[in-house]
This record gives sequence, C-alpha cells and structure tokens, in this order.
Amino acid sequence: MPYFVNTWKSPKPGHFMEVAKATQEALQGSGKPGNVSTTISHPRPTERNMGVVVTIAGFPEITDVEEFFDAMLGDESRFASVEKANALCDHFNVSVSEVLHGPNTLPDNFSPKFIQRLFITPRLDKLRELLSLVPDMRETSVRSNIVVSRPLSGPSASIRVSCFVESLESLKELNSQFIGSPIQKTIQQSVASPTVRGLARIFYVNSVS
Repeated sequence: MPYFVNTWKSPKPGHFMEVAKATQEALQGSGKPGNVSTTISHPRPTERNMGVVVTIAGFPEITDVEEFFDAMLGDESRFASVEKANALCDHFNVSVSEVLHGPNTLPDNFSPKFIQRLFITPRLDKLRELLSLVPDMRETSVRSNIVVSRPLSGPSASIRVSCFVESLESLKELNSQFIGSPIQKTIQQSVASPTVRGLARIFYVNSVS
C-alpha cells in the first residue's frame, strides 16, 4: 500500500498566510505531488488556532518515506527553511499514514476544493468489520474522492477517512447520504470514542507527472 506524509501547523496570530505560502513553496520544492489545505471548521476550535495542513504523496513503499526523511534531515538548507516556517507557529508536527483504500475512479474534470477529514477510532475487535464497509462508503452519486488511511502513530486501530469534494453543497449531500445509513449505524456501534470531524479548504495543489 502507498503512504503519505502530513505536516500540521498552527500559525501564530498574524502569520497565517505567511505560513501557508511558505508551506506551498516547500511542497513545490519537494518534487512530490500533494496539497496544502487550511482549516475553515476546526475539529477542536477551542484548543488550537486555524491550521495549515500539508499532504505530501508519491510514496509507493515505506522505504520511499524513509529516503524522503533521510534527504530532508541531511540537507541543512532545506531543513532550515522548514524551521523558519515552524518558528511562526504555535504548534507543528508530522505524521505518516498508510493508504488502506486509495482514490476511487475520479469523475471527469474533478477539481476538489474542500476536504472533510473524519478521525475514527474503532474498537480493536471491530476494525476489520469497519474496513470491510469502505467500498460501500465510496458508492455515492456525489462527485467526490474518498481515501481511507491509517496513521503510523496514535491509537493502533485509528483510521482517517478523507472526503474530497468540489463544493460545500456537495459535502452537504454526501453527508446526508451517509447519515442514517447502515454504514453510519455500524460505525456508531464499532467505535471506541466519538468520531471527530474537521473541514479544510484546499489552498494549493502540487501536480507532478
């Protein structure tokens, strides 16, 4: 399964766009596909500032992730640019995730504008059952792209469902199809803690052929 890397930044007041643009430049310089997104509905708004999230993709194997970090940590000038942006933040962190179910067949001319991230922690004995529902979750009439991943840190059974849509109206329709469905009921019966949602707007996309 492929992997991707996220960086999570909480810019200090007055530095939000500066951090967003710096992360865009860093992604461009990485030579990897990915995107920069900015939170418009924070999963925990009373605990953190607005966030800037970078997704760096293009890692077919875990060894590719290892080589990426080796190269970054071994390049002082490259790491210094990362640290310069981090100095403008109240919080910064990195996570690596494994893709369990990759992008579905994309609609023609699909251009996502928003990402809804669902952070789900199922009970250990329900993880396999929950993952078996993923193909059904992706069967929707809404123009969307749904990716299911598993972080390599945090609760061992946690998964993330990232829903890419072209508009908030599309997201509303996607959620309305999900609410009250058998899938939602199974998730409710399978989780160890309540599902956490977050919503972000895509700020920049780095397409690498």
